[in-house]
Order: sequence, then structure tokens, then C-alpha cells
Amino acid sequence: MTGITSVRTWPTDTSTVRSYVDVPNEFITHRPTYMLPVAPQVVTPNLRRETYVTVANPPAHGY
Repeated sequence: MTGITSVRTWPTDTSTVRSYVDVPNEFITHRPTYMLPVAPQVVTPNLRRETYVTVANPPAHGY
């Protein structure tokens, strides 16, 4: 994957943190900014994580 500039993930379970490191390392070959704090609870309590990805692609017309 290219164009990703930032990945922010908030897992709620510390036992899953390793997968949040391994999977992006396998599929994202460049070095975007990462943030991976563990949160005891996120906005919606039944979610196991929240992830935000920012992608910056060059303009289609070059301006």
C-alpha cells in the first residue's frame, strides 16, 4: 500500500498488540507515522479497537 501517511490504532486488549505491529509491517512497505497506545475503553465500549488511517495521494491533474 502506498500513500498512507499516518496510522493511529487504539486497541483495548494488550494481548492483541503484536498483531497491530506485524500486519502493517507486512503490507505497508514505506514508513508512515504510527501511533499505538492501548486504551482500556474506547468511544463505543463493545469495540475492540479504533483505527484511523490518513492517505495523501498526489493530485490527479498535477496541481
